[in-house]
Amino acid sequence: MVSTRLHRFLLLVLALNAWACARRNDEPTPEPASGTCSYVLDGRATTGTATAVRNPTYHVLDAAGDHAAELLTITCVGTVAANAAPEKFSLDFIKLATEPDAAFRMLPSPGIDVLRYNPATGSDYTNYVLGANLTVKKTATGGFSGTFSGAYPATANTGQSTFKSGVFTDVHP
Repeated sequence: MVSTRLHRFLLLVLALNAWACARRNDEPTPEPASGTCSYVLDGRATTGTATAVRNPTYHVLDAAGDHAAELLTITCVGTVAANAAPEKFSLDFIKLATEPDAAFRMLPSPGIDVLRYNPATGSDYTNYVLGANLTVKKTATGGFSGTFSGAYPATANTGQSTFKSGVFTDVHP
């Protein structure tokens, strides 16, 4: 009789433990704060601040002529370490001037401009990201949120690097 009670007790403990674990996994992940960005660069997770600038006087020239457009630039400044220069990059999106904000899409080239501090020369330099993948959508509060990933090529001073899991949240112009 003792073994039956012990068996039932152990089953109850296991069931409660499984329920508690399942409940923890159902809890939503908190949304990142407005005006922030986060990304993984070469396996290192970084967070930072994000700003947005709209340029409503941008023009696109193609075979069909000159088209009035609008450029949306999201700039992310990531904090790498306490005494290190911050990483700074911009994400560029474009739409025709007559289109709604929902039409913003990745600027075909380069998409992401990376500015990094070069300790050898003391100056910043720009790399254009290869295989960039950027998304953007307008938020209910009037800001912009989206994702980004891609790689930038090796230079004389750095090896090739890869962006993963990039996110910017509710960034307002």
